[in-house]
Amino acid sequence: MENLIQSYEITKQIGSGGMATVFMGRHPSLDRQVAIKVVKGDNRDKVKRFAREAVLSAALKQENLPAIYDYFVDAQKNHYLVMEYVDGIDVSDIIKTRGFVPHYAAVMIAREVARGLEHMHEKGIIHRDIKPSNVRLSKDGQVKLMDFGIAKQEDEEAHKNLTSTGIIIGTPSYMSPEQASGDKLTTQSDIFSLGTMMYEMLTGKKPFSADSNLTLITLIAQGRYEPLDRSQVSIPKPLIRIVDRAMSKNLDSRYQHIGLVIKDLNQYLQSISQSQLLHFLMQYYLTLTSKNKNPDFSPFAKLPHVADTPEHNEPPDELSTGEYIAKFYDKGKRKKKIAIAAAVTLIITVVTWLTWKGLWPFDFNGPAFGNVNLSLKSDKTDVLNDVRIYVNDNEWPRSGNFDGKATLNHFQKGRNALRIKFPILYQNYEYNFTLEKENESKDVTLDLDKLSALLDAYRGESRRLGFAVNTDPAGAFVYIDNDFKNIFAKTPSPLTWPNIRATFHKISIQKDGFRTVEIERPFSPNELLNIHVDLVPDKKK
Repeated sequence: MENLIQSYEITKQIGSGGMATVFMGRHPSLDRQVAIKVVKGDNRDKVKRFAREAVLSAALKQENLPAIYDYFVDAQKNHYLVMEYVDGIDVSDIIKTRGFVPHYAAVMIAREVARGLEHMHEKGIIHRDIKPSNVRLSKDGQVKLMDFGIAKQEDEEAHKNLTSTGIIIGTPSYMSPEQASGDKLTTQSDIFSLGTMMYEMLTGKKPFSADSNLTLITLIAQGRYEPLDRSQVSIPKPLIRIVDRAMSKNLDSRYQHIGLVIKDLNQYLQSISQSQLLHFLMQYYLTLTSKNKNPDFSPFAKLPHVADTPEHNEPPDELSTGEYIAKFYDKGKRKKKIAIAAAVTLIITVVTWLTWKGLWPFDFNGPAFGNVNLSLKSDKTDVLNDVRIYVNDNEWPRSGNFDGKATLNHFQKGRNALRIKFPILYQNYEYNFTLEKENESKDVTLDLDKLSALLDAYRGESRRLGFAVNTDPAGAFVYIDNDFKNIFAKTPSPLTWPNIRATFHKISIQKDGFRTVEIERPFSPNELLNIHVDLVPDKKK
């Protein structure tokens, strides 16, 4: 292999398989480290599959899938696929060296793989080869699902599972029963394989093992494996239920789509933030690769708390509010003012706690004031079912399936805030508006699929705190934290990622002839926030 291929410098060989050889490379002009996958042009079948991998991979843009940079063929008809280099460790190597993966780390890894699969499935692509050696944990806590060599569009003929030599494409130990039987594949096949991988991460053993591939495939087709509750490793029952459902031989009993898997895994993880998850996995990676002969894995037997992550080392939200107020007190009256700030903090804390416990509920059946006709659109029902709506920080109760339409009418005279959270999409929408009359009405329509596409355009490693600000009328200036010397944005502003910490911030929106709007609230790491503000004319000017 030459040391220079087109614009790329070859550093070293980092892998080799039955289909391709992988090299580490570097683009000198961009100073970018890359992985270069090479297939020699003397095998038509390999080249055809490799070209398909390139096409499918290039169509995918999601943080749990490696980015594709280039594809070309040289004079000798060798084919090259240039992709993101992921500096990390394969999950299969973790299992080999450590025996198994602590169950919270395993769930987080599985959740991230599921997010990558969700993006693939939305594009109509089935991976067909989910296994620990195709999942990589990077040194910064990112989880990447690799190798699309045998992935196929869902509408392709799934019966073409056999090569001309009669060998089933895929890794037998992780096949679904329908894949092992040669039946038509759907996205549920990937769900089964993910369940199989979770089983191995949790126990250190493959659920299906045999002396020959024929016996192995027979066991898989029959769905015969040792139940997790008989494992020597202690595994919580809720997690056992998730794995068992993913590995159900019966397609009707198995998860119908990957979004349901993500929802259950999120619930098991108690909806920790993406920043907490990445920090947890980064610490796990550092412990795995430590030179310490007896590393301590006990911290990974429990969920992280807010204080465990660097970007969350400030007090909880209600305490942050008190500290934010305290900053403006005069030093000469420090003791008295701090006592007042402490009292304010205590009141906020008590109210927050009572509301959270349901002892001080907001009455959505009380007198109505104002009206907002909300219409959320999405082709994905799991996104709509996962939506959470807040009226002035009070969660709007809903039951059953949500079709995206709601009429909200319990607002207050003056400024109001309508917040909509989309946990599956990892983003929020906030609508700030003023109501002066009891019968005033507003219409809010959001296309969640477009918002999702916008989010997927930004890779996780560049994410911090994202703002998109719009006002009616447009042309307002946006400032952050009273820094009026520097204009953050002018509305309508596209999505931007300011270099500020995710904590308590103040956003000021100003336009000549209109009242200044100030939004003060805590912001979460990796949060994508779409803010819309209806400006009110300032009658005094």
